Formats: sequence, structure tokens, C-alpha cells
Amino acid sequence: MAWDNLLQAKIQQAVQSNKMHLDDLPFVVGNHILVLTRDKRQQYKSKLMAKLMPRYEGPFRITVLHPKSLNITIFCLQVAEEFVQYHTLKLLFFNENNASLFPLHEMAEPRPVFVPNTGLQKYYVEKIMELHWRGRVWLYLVWYVGYGPEHDQWLSGKNLTIMRLSTFGWQEMVLCHDC
Repeated sequence: MAWDNLLQAKIQQAVQSNKMHLDDLPFVVGNHILVLTRDKRQQYKSKLMAKLMPRYEGPFRITVLHPKSLNITIFCLQVAEEFVQYHTLKLLFFNENNASLFPLHEMAEPRPVFVPNTGLQKYYVEKIMELHWRGRVWLYLVWYVGYGPEHDQWLSGKNLTIMRLSTFGWQEMVLCHDC
């Protein structure tokens, strides 16, 4: 009798638990998501900073789905260029702004600086993501300062002029090219 009651309680708990369970993930590879920062709030030394910390960070692009473990792999440039896995409970859909409905909510992107004598456009580069040798030229995958990863471009080394190169790598590099 006690075993029957225990088994019945276990079944009821499973039924109640499975009410919130989704059979398939609502996320798709390529979607943008926000990551909950609740676990990261405790990393700060001052407890007063926790209330001013943003609740979500991102948006990040989904690269891999793991449906059996309900984990999602995202690529974040902010975390040392690593692929990081998060459980789906710590993720939130990111809704892009509709510029036709809300034009004032559009994020401003920096415009290129025009060099007066040459007529070239000057962009500041946050980072060189990849570098490939193709034929007789180098190809650079550049990430511009102030722009998101959707604006990354492959640029040919023929059209680029390196203005300044930092000793720490590509962080301080300025590229000029015709657009």
C-alpha cells in the first residue's frame, strides 16, 4: 500500500513536470538570443552593483543546437572568442527592431570618415576575425567598431591601406578602402 502511494505520487510529479516540457526546441540555428546574467551578478565584488547590472546580455547568434540536453551553443566575441553553451532556461528570444514601425529605436551606426584629399572612406576596425591567403592577395574578415557581426565583411588586401598597427595585434588597426 505504501509503495503504491509512493509510485502514484511519483507519476503525478512526472505529469506535472512534463506540462512545461517542450518536445522540440523553439530556437533555430542563426537566431539571435539574449543570455540571462543572474549567475554573473555574484561575480562582482560590490553587492550594490548587482541591482544596476543588466538582466540580459547579447544579442548572440545561435551556432549549434543540442536538443537532447536542451543546451544551445552560441558564439560570443565578448568571451574570448569561444563557443559557449547555455541551457534553454537561461535564454530569451531577441526581437530585432522594425525600423518602419519604430524609426527612433534604431541604433546609430557610425558613418565612415571621409579623407578630404583622396576621397577614400576610413573605417575603424574592432578586430580582424580571419585572415586567408587567396591567390596573390590576403583576404581579411573585418569587424568594424560600432557595428554588429552581421556587418562583417571580407575585404581584399589590394584595396586596403594599413594606417596604424598596434603592438598588441589588430585591435588598433585602421583600414581605408573604396566602397
